[in-house]
Amino acid sequence: MGQLAGRQVDVLGRIDGEQDAGFALPPVTRMLLRSDGSTTRLLEALLDQALSVQLVDQHGDTAGALPAHLREVLGCVADEAVVRRRSVLVTADATQVSRNEVTVVCRDSELTSILTDASTPIGHGLATARRMLGRIRMSTGSTRWADEIEIPCVYKEYVLVDPAGRAIAHVYERFNPDYVPHGVAA
Repeated sequence: MGQLAGRQVDVLGRIDGEQDAGFALPPVTRMLLRSDGSTTRLLEALLDQALSVQLVDQHGDTAGALPAHLREVLGCVADEAVVRRRSVLVTADATQVSRNEVTVVCRDSELTSILTDASTPIGHGLATARRMLGRIRMSTGSTRWADEIEIPCVYKEYVLVDPAGRAIAHVYERFNPDYVPHGVAA
């Protein structure tokens, strides 16, 4: 067992003894949820095709407008600049593979530019710029694929950190269950 941001992480990548509560996850889903690498690249490997990004919404704000838990996770103060971004990763035929919500703290202008590029998936932007960011997984689990539709899917929530360990962005990703299976009742 190791520790990551005050949380216990076991050799299987489970946080604080997490269990697959109520449903058994297929191996490919467990691999994606427990990975500490680029989600974009993993999804592209899974689908054997390149993905592109479609921006749903992106706007600047101050951290004071964020929920308290996000300010705490990102370690930011109320007057710091942030960018809120909602996007989807899509296949060549525009099928949605993941739905993503990202909050970037604007502490590093190069990273802010990479993480808010409207035409490049974050994983591609970081790789092209040769910027390596750590990922601290906050949670994984079951949710709905679309807010208005009761289709179960899995999600992953994590924080991107720079080499000094400073939080740069909070990421929440939901995965299309047609590609990343939700699991079966346990």
